[in-house]
Amino acid sequence: MEYAYCDKMFTPGQADRMRAAVTSTVGGRNNLWSISNLEEVGAIDNPPLCKTDFVADKQVICAGESINFSDRSYNSVSGWEWNFEGGSPASSTDKNPTIAYNVPGTYQVSLTASQGVNNGNEIKTAFITVLPAGTALPFYEGFEAYETLADTDNKWFVKNSVSNQSFEITETAGHTGSKSVKVNGSLDSYTKTSELISSTIDLSEESIPNVTFSYRYAHRNIPPSTSDLLKIYFSPDCGDNWVHRNPATSSLAPSPMGSESWVPTAADWITVHIPFNTVAYQAYLTENFRFKFTFLSRGGSPLYIDNINLYKGAPSDSLVVLGLDKSEPLSGVALFPNPSDGETRLTFSLESAQTITLSVTDISGKELKRNTIQATAGKNMVLLDHSEFASGLYIMQLETAASKRSIRFIKQ
Repeated sequence: MEYAYCDKMFTPGQADRMRAAVTSTVGGRNNLWSISNLEEVGAIDNPPLCKTDFVADKQVICAGESINFSDRSYNSVSGWEWNFEGGSPASSTDKNPTIAYNVPGTYQVSLTASQGVNNGNEIKTAFITVLPAGTALPFYEGFEAYETLADTDNKWFVKNSVSNQSFEITETAGHTGSKSVKVNGSLDSYTKTSELISSTIDLSEESIPNVTFSYRYAHRNIPPSTSDLLKIYFSPDCGDNWVHRNPATSSLAPSPMGSESWVPTAADWITVHIPFNTVAYQAYLTENFRFKFTFLSRGGSPLYIDNINLYKGAPSDSLVVLGLDKSEPLSGVALFPNPSDGETRLTFSLESAQTITLSVTDISGKELKRNTIQATAGKNMVLLDHSEFASGLYIMQLETAASKRSIRFIKQ
């Protein structure tokens, strides 16, 4: 039946019955319309301040970039006091400020929102990461130097929309060595993604077609059918914009039957090369180049990735590490933290004991420090103190009898 035309929907008796119900103490019904309850749920004018919160349009940037912050506090906020560690300006009373960051590092942001005499505070530690200058070629990552991706000193970032489907370092398999990164498959839709994102790499001095990007992966399908995807994205501008670079090869290669607990053998690894051999790649020859792996699973086995390599030259199955191939006895070189306020740790591995020379120069090439280390076979760690250096960019050179490696670092 249709009652929309009727301007008197209830009889007087029905109205009395409804009033009796909402004023009854049974079930606390009389509390529904009380002033205190309406204030609690924000259903009256000028509701109280309930929560202080904020968001940022980016959390990882390069030095010199700006971030837009937005207040998400509620309700009826009338005042804002922001504090931005490492930011410029370092504070603001705007509702939605824009803040520049010029020095690499990891920074805290806090907001105090107020409504008259009421106020609330929200502090987010390690909320903003400002990346250091990009590393020069060759870039190599075999994940042997780390226990977790959180230990990489902002060399790698993980982003995922599924709590149990995130890239992580594993010791169950590796293309070379004993480690790789792994992400579990799932039956979620393609809207659920897992991403492994690099820091910056300096390609500004390179030219096409003399650069190649390569990686090794292992994966198996699980019957009756799977259609997992691994997409590779490149960014020329520190991750502000991303371009899908392997649309034709995003579908993972057909493979024998796998399982959720599958672990690859040496024969299961596949090498993928992406040469910078067309004019389209010219746009990526910048000082803030980044790349990322995006995994979209529809029920396949875990995905393993290892030996990520970005190097000068045509595609090759050899790993270009420190400018040499995989027979080079020096590996696992890492310098962290970078930037630092004085002390850094240099780690590397050797196939045999030998003398290592360490030197530091400024950007003009002037040598400031030189040390000789009697390194042992296996993993080595050297603690270095640069507290006497002025703030700025420096170059550390690690030299063996067979090779020389240069690493740029920032003294804060």
